[in-house]
Amino acid sequence: MGPQAEIIALGNPWRRDDGVGPYLVRGLSEIISADRLHHVTGDLSDLFALFEKCHEVLLVDALDSATAKLKPGQVLRLTADDDRLAQCGSAASSHALTLPQTLALAKSLGCLPEHLEILAISGQDFGHGRELTPAVRRAADRLIGEIRRSEEATCPPRL
Repeated sequence: MGPQAEIIALGNPWRRDDGVGPYLVRGLSEIISADRLHHVTGDLSDLFALFEKCHEVLLVDALDSATAKLKPGQVLRLTADDDRLAQCGSAASSHALTLPQTLALAKSLGCLPEHLEILAISGQDFGHGRELTPAVRRAADRLIGEIRRSEEATCPPRL
């Protein structure tokens, strides 16, 4: 992803590991301007309006580690055409449409961004609460560091 990519976080910060997207956005808010950081909580159809304005998107969401058969904290880097994207639609989802359904619909409507990278972070606990599990927090912190370094290498710091 380039230095001007929009970052869209999916998830509910009150559902433990489902809040990894909002956690990541908060961690990036000191270095990335607020107009490039977005948070979508429940209805993924809200993505359509964002997609129409965006050329390049980094989308962050949690997926259920048990359903996806992954270790908690494992990160999948996906594109909209990746077959592994089906793992992102789980019973633990707080979304009316699953992410794969939403992306397929956006593609059929012609509003899918030209460049879309998906960071799917494998979560373990989707119960009520605000704390991320340790493995998911470590994964999110690593991603925040990677994105920060990339931004700092390509853009001067904001004052």
